[in-house]
Amino acid sequence: MFGQPEPSPEHLLDAGLEATAEAFLPRNGYRATVQFGYHCEECEEAVFPVTTRSELVWLKNRRHVVEEVSKHVSGGLDTWIVDGLDFLDKHNGHSVVVTQRR
Repeated sequence: MFGQPEPSPEHLLDAGLEATAEAFLPRNGYRATVQFGYHCEECEEAVFPVTTRSELVWLKNRRHVVEEVSKHVSGGLDTWIVDGLDFLDKHNGHSVVVTQRR
């Protein structure tokens, strides 16, 4: 709206709204893209599938269910799910956290 500042990613996160791979256009005109992904604290590797933070948390918490479902679907899973499962499998037993980058 006119006369109101653009919402910042931090403001949206504080308000409980998702901010993923969505661009915010600050007053200076430059785009700041926020992406969420997984980060292994032991290996210092990260992956940023194109999805929301809440879906990444969901996948991490229900990984065993998704792996079982993947055995029974003929059409395959979304790319972000496959990428996330691959990363979680590679870093099984490590400290993996959901992170963000701009």
